[in-house]
Amino acid sequence: MKLTKIESTPFTKSDEELILKTLKRYASSTKLSAVCTRSVNLPFRAFYLNTETPLLLINPIITKYSNDAFQSTEMSEFDTNGKNRIVVRAFSIEVQTDNLGLVVFKGDMENDREGLDECIFAQQMIDLLDGITIADK
Repeated sequence: MKLTKIESTPFTKSDEELILKTLKRYASSTKLSAVCTRSVNLPFRAFYLNTETPLLLINPIITKYSNDAFQSTEMSEFDTNGKNRIVVRAFSIEVQTDNLGLVVFKGDMENDREGLDECIFAQQMIDLLDGITIADK
């Protein structure tokens, strides 16, 4: 399945509330830890992390990747063959957003697995918003 990039778009406070409500409901009903607007066909570039500290990021762009990376085993709802894939992910990223400013995601396998999971989710969601599936990686 070939996806196209979802470009950054202007948003209002009511748009932000709609995005949050829709993504939060979808994440809850599907028991997903992260979901982007591509999954719910909203015309915005945004994703929601349904983690210990829930976050909505609007118009996220990765501005920096760490030099250190690792192999992550992943599956995506947009990968039509349903196979797990090995994907190289950065241990930390910096993400510029329109609603939160600069957000840093980082973690490690030994001392901060939750932070690392959030970093993986953020990379997955931004890839999807950029039109990249794990099958493309």
